[in-house]
Amino acid sequence: MKYFGTDGIRGIYDRDLTRQLAYNAGLAASSLFDVCFVATDTRKSGEELSSALISGLKGGGCAVRKVGILPTPAVAFLSGKYGSGGIAVTASHNPPCYNGLKFFYKGCKLTSSCESLLEDDIDSPPAHIGGGMESEYDGRSEYIEYLLKNAPDLSGKHIAVDCAHGATFSVAQEVFSRCGARLTAVCCDDRGEEINCGVGALYPQNVLGKAPLCFSFDGDGDRLAVCDRSVVDGDSVLFNLALMLSPSGVVGTVMNNLALERALAARNVPFVRTAVGDKHIGECMRSCGYELGGEQSGHYIISPATSGDALLSALKVSEMDVIERLDLVPCVERSILSSKAVFASERLQKAVNESRATLGDGRLVVRMSGTEPKIRLMAQGEDESKLVGIIGELEKTILSLNKEFGI
Repeated sequence: MKYFGTDGIRGIYDRDLTRQLAYNAGLAASSLFDVCFVATDTRKSGEELSSALISGLKGGGCAVRKVGILPTPAVAFLSGKYGSGGIAVTASHNPPCYNGLKFFYKGCKLTSSCESLLEDDIDSPPAHIGGGMESEYDGRSEYIEYLLKNAPDLSGKHIAVDCAHGATFSVAQEVFSRCGARLTAVCCDDRGEEINCGVGALYPQNVLGKAPLCFSFDGDGDRLAVCDRSVVDGDSVLFNLALMLSPSGVVGTVMNNLALERALAARNVPFVRTAVGDKHIGECMRSCGYELGGEQSGHYIISPATSGDALLSALKVSEMDVIERLDLVPCVERSILSSKAVFASERLQKAVNESRATLGDGRLVVRMSGTEPKIRLMAQGEDESKLVGIIGELEKTILSLNKEFGI
């Protein structure tokens, strides 16, 4: 797609994602939504982008409910509760120079077919008819009450949270405090110029050791990292959630470790893989009737949530007395700056097919990033030296193709 990636529209502010694009996206989305909740994370570009977005929504006759700085899962919650649209102005875990737009309808991420239709309207926006109204809305209180209904009693429990200078700063401290936790708060402030900079879900070591149980959120609060005595890998977190919640089945992605699949199978828990992105996980959960899904990157969907919610996931993990670690199968990953043209080239596809044949019973995933101009490589198998060799050869092929394509 031209604008949509793994999770909405995203790019460097004022280069890839401009105010004009945000306006066109709002005008296009007004054909889908009669009412739309709009939130931002703490990025300094959020105000200008949300203003342009809202102008477009109102221009198409949509009623806009501004909820201010709130986590993306709060937008999903409000959108689902009221059967409306929702747009979060955020670039999730990306650095401050990025921003983005995440779209919801009735609590769920848009389907790929809906995104494709929206892209057509972004390039050829419908007529500006006006008439849309704009109002402030206290979505914060509703979201907090929803979380507390699903929260355990944490009286006397010492917990540390790292809000990454992002959107969860607006609610996390109140939620954990009202649950009775003794809280150590890190990066829990409105400093969007430092969002995700060496802090948050991508850098869980920033909060490690500050309490017996530590949680790190990304910039918009849909991604969670967990630490107790050390950093807990995402597959183990998902496995422990499955042990606690006893779902009828679990949905993962092509990136989840083989150890998770094997551990769930040993307990007769069905496990289904889908493409990367909690949008795909949510769709698969609904079609299969499963109540739990997640990615090793830290996105977990726990019913009744319809998309990744780091705060809800953290509250569930807080109930666990012990977090069991999986014995992970060796895994080697690389991310290489490249292009869609290189990714689609016959030479790379041939090298990938040859690598899969060499890997045998292991797993190889080669995909184009949906958030950055990178090709992501991942190999899993019992022989780590073989994995290193396979990934190394694929990396050489991509770098060689980069030169040919002038990248």
